[in-house]
Amino acid sequence: MFGLKCYFVGARLRSHLDMPEIKDAFAAGRIVPDGAIVKNDGAVLTTKAAVEPVWYLPGVAKRFGCDEETLRRGIYEQTGGMFPELVTR
Repeated sequence: MFGLKCYFVGARLRSHLDMPEIKDAFAAGRIVPDGAIVKNDGAVLTTKAAVEPVWYLPGVAKRFGCDEETLRRGIYEQTGGMFPELVTR
């Protein structure tokens, strides 16, 4: 769209959650261990996946007719400061 190249970066993270609320439900029998997701000690195995767009900002700035610093500041401000690395690099 608009002739812009957009690439995606993916990440995956596995973790074991050990939360008091889950331990309480486990002890009360509301959660039953299955060995695959809920372990016998009450830990819950999770997987988180994330996909983030990655832009080549010098090329995007050139297409918008501005310098890269202006583009970075604009993205930072328009996203409410969600990506501070845009202006701290």
